[in-house]
Amino acid sequence: MSLQTTIAVGLHAHDPEMSDLQNAMLSLLGLIRSGTGTPEGAVTAGVGSIFLRTDGGAATTLYVKESGAGNTGWVGK
Repeated sequence: MSLQTTIAVGLHAHDPEMSDLQNAMLSLLGLIRSGTGTPEGAVTAGVGSIFLRTDGGAATTLYVKESGAGNTGWVGK
């Protein structure tokens, strides 16, 4: 079980009983991800999400999800 899954089991972002910092951290867990290879066709996320590619090079280290639903719409920056 990943850290993201573990946190999400018991907590939900924007829970009024959590602090602003806790809400921000939970929101970021869903928006910023990292891994190897291109996220295009492999990583499902919402528009505005960021993927940090640990094995990337020029214009392939940072990806932003600019469009689409599911695992497409990632653009290298």
